Amino acid sequence: MKNMSENSMDELVKWVISVDRRLVLMETMKGHTVVKASDIAHETSRSTKISAALSRKLQIKT
Repeated sequence: MKNMSENSMDELVKWVISVDRRLVLMETMKGHTVVKASDIAHETSRSTKISAALSRKLQIKT
């Protein structure tokens, strides 16, 4: 993640918690260095397509 100001970090946190799927993604990523969409889908019982889209959106946002 890029060096972020405190205000930018606050905005990112608000963005993540505004949608439950993003929160699920963050919980899944906690403690993992690398997480694939299929891993997220398996751990969360959600589709791989949704997991991949969430990952891409998070990368773009950060």
